[in-house]
Amino acid sequence: MRTYIFSQFRSRMVRTLSVIMGIGLGTALYIGLSALGNGYQEAARLPLSGVASDIVVSKSSEAGSPDSQVTRGIRLPFGTAAITEEEQAQLAKLAPHDTYTGVLLLWDFDRSGYKTILGVDTAHVSVGPAHSLQDGIVEGRSLTSSDSGSVVVDRHYAAFYDLQPGSELVVGEQRFEVVGIVNQSNTNQTSAANVYMTLADARSLAGMEHNEVNQIYVRVADASQMEETSAQLLSLIPQAHIVTEDSLIQVMGGIGKVSAQFSKAAAAVGLAGGVLLSWFALQGMMGERRKEIAIMKALGWRKRDIHKLFLFETVLLGAIGWGTGMLLGWGSMQAIQLLPLPDISLAGHAAELDSLNIAQAEPQHITLPAYLDGASILAGGAAVGISVLAAGWSSAAKVLRMKPATLLRNS
Repeated sequence: MRTYIFSQFRSRMVRTLSVIMGIGLGTALYIGLSALGNGYQEAARLPLSGVASDIVVSKSSEAGSPDSQVTRGIRLPFGTAAITEEEQAQLAKLAPHDTYTGVLLLWDFDRSGYKTILGVDTAHVSVGPAHSLQDGIVEGRSLTSSDSGSVVVDRHYAAFYDLQPGSELVVGEQRFEVVGIVNQSNTNQTSAANVYMTLADARSLAGMEHNEVNQIYVRVADASQMEETSAQLLSLIPQAHIVTEDSLIQVMGGIGKVSAQFSKAAAAVGLAGGVLLSWFALQGMMGERRKEIAIMKALGWRKRDIHKLFLFETVLLGAIGWGTGMLLGWGSMQAIQLLPLPDISLAGHAAELDSLNIAQAEPQHITLPAYLDGASILAGGAAVGISVLAAGWSSAAKVLRMKPATLLRNS
């Protein structure tokens, strides 16, 4: 049986390659588009997953242009305003909230340019920048709730100024002890800063007497309530700027949004097209072998034996095509993973000021996190298997219904 099948592959090379390439190209397109869609969906979660949050809330300011606001010393970022203690109390009453924390992002303009400072609530390390800060420590230690006058600095910033645990750093007009070095290369600008300190120290630097913050990180208990929660936040703070996973997908552009929403449908269409091409090739292959089938039947071969022979052949062709498609799809996924993601700037970050920052935070080199999920692989494999078996069975059945004389006459 095997010798016969392989002899058919060699004698009908064009038909054989048509079946294999039809299945292979359809599978590769399916795998590539599925990985692309998964990548954009995962990329939209990266900036917030790094800080274990679902929503980032900031408050817009009605101040004038940035050029008129550039002054020496500590200040709130351009276009942002403080979220008051009363507004925070209202946020805490929202039922869908699991946990939330506030931070204070500041800019320090000095003679060398400017640096970013992030005051974190060290009492809430399960959500917000304190979460990524604790995970990213590469030297020394993280901040604790009992710290005062202590800072953790970004690894790139520390290397530029030759800082290490035990060094002294002047921020504003105050002196701080460096207790740790952090690497935030796996996070986006949501939690990246040059200097990290406790929320109390940051408020002291900014001269804030009340428990104010300018960013709030929220983890929602029920993901289905995301839109409702965002609407409630906007009603509580009319000037609020809300960042969620959906808004990040929109920021990533039309191609990313379309890919995330319709990749599965496009992948299914591609796979169906490949299977349809292989179906026609299989029918043509069976049609060319009418004379051989007639001789088999004349020699006493039973229909089920001939059917078994052809099904084995189509399964073998399908397996080779699926394997070829998986290799091509895996290669396309590797290429997709090299695509750079836009550095999504969230509230309080101004990319145009990077030239003023002599020692920027750890550079962000994030590419599209495309991946294949088991469900897509199983669904694609099942679709190819069922389609190939159906094509082989129907093509063989159509020919086997004919009498040997008819087959010889029409061959």
